[in-house]
Amino acid sequence: MAPKSYEPDLMARAAWLSFVGDLSQKQIADRLGISRIKANRLIARAIELKLVRFSVESVPVECVALEDRMIRAFGLSSCFVVPTVADQDLPLASLAAAGALVLQREFADPQRKVIGVGHGRTLEATVEALPHKAHKRLRFVSVLGCLSRVGAADPLDVVHHLCKITEAECYYLPAPLFAASQKDKRMLMQQKLTRKVVKMGMEADFYVIGIGDMGRRSYLFNKVTASERAALLDKGAVGDILGCFIDSAGRVVECGINQRAVTVGLAPLRGKPVLAIAGGSAKQAAITAALRSGVVTGLVTDENTAAAIMKMARAAPSSKYA
Repeated sequence: MAPKSYEPDLMARAAWLSFVGDLSQKQIADRLGISRIKANRLIARAIELKLVRFSVESVPVECVALEDRMIRAFGLSSCFVVPTVADQDLPLASLAAAGALVLQREFADPQRKVIGVGHGRTLEATVEALPHKAHKRLRFVSVLGCLSRVGAADPLDVVHHLCKITEAECYYLPAPLFAASQKDKRMLMQQKLTRKVVKMGMEADFYVIGIGDMGRRSYLFNKVTASERAALLDKGAVGDILGCFIDSAGRVVECGINQRAVTVGLAPLRGKPVLAIAGGSAKQAAITAALRSGVVTGLVTDENTAAAIMKMARAAPSSKYA
């Protein structure tokens, strides 16, 4: 039987971890989320296909070293660093390919039943990179509002893409990401369907999210007014996780717009596996803050971003109490 489309990547990565990282087969199996027997087969196949010589002499070796440093620095359970092909603000294709590889393994995990899903360009590209494969036992649920302020469907909501690709049950959060007022938010959260979806999102056993920055090209830039953005910057916000704006230490900032966000919030994510797929020069500060928050347990990013994050990690201590 021919190997799956993503197994050449697994073979190369298993070889890097074995011959460069000097990890045991058990450690490699744990890192890649596979069995020890499969790890052994992948390494043997990589040697047979002469991938070892190519990998050891190539740039991805540095990516494995960065992965190890990121895992130790932020207490992550997993980290996947892809080579930076060019000096890009957002290396979307690389992040999407790597993110899709990781998600394929997560979707195949029998422990996964309900998966909470965020929004954004990177997640949208990642989902589009997934192969069409049925995962009918899974349920996907949006963990933040899926409507724009004018009531239209959010163009970067990815749950509807997942529904088509996986043939799984998918649930939308039928509300705008930001309510017009705290009163409006309370009314929205009292709706029967909204309560059902929020409850399901809070009880998810795995989350895949993006990380937003505060730049003019960021996902949320057009969702907040100029005065709201000024207030966030004044409070020290550097980015957002699921519409919750955080400062450089990973703490949720005290600002009105955070109180109006229609989302499951960050508290239900703590202690659960949370994979963030994010990279690019504009997001370095935001990703560092998200890692300091203690919410993110796994990360897919690019080499340049990972190197910049490691520099920033030495500048201030992390916080587990956002």
